Amino acid sequence: MRHGTPFYCSPEVSIDGRATKASDVFSYGIVLSELCSGIPPFQKVKGSDYEANPSFPYFPSYMPSSLKDLALRCMDSNTSARPTFKEIVSILQSIIQG
Repeated sequence: MRHGTPFYCSPEVSIDGRATKASDVFSYGIVLSELCSGIPPFQKVKGSDYEANPSFPYFPSYMPSSLKDLALRCMDSNTSARPTFKEIVSILQSIIQG
């Protein structure tokens, strides 16, 4: 059984429905990118259909490269290449501390 918002699901959840910590990290990367850019992963087309947004992911020039790199790592299609949430917290703390 699949749960969650389809637009933020990782490829592996979309395929087999199994959520893991790595799939949560993928979703976090999608949300992080959308929060930083205002560009959603999907856009509404005619009627009530949605399609992949060709502008996603978009990273504004003012966005720190370390934050962009983090979002991209989170959205990696290879689950083992994604950071853990412990790594994410550490990276975010270092970005905040400058």
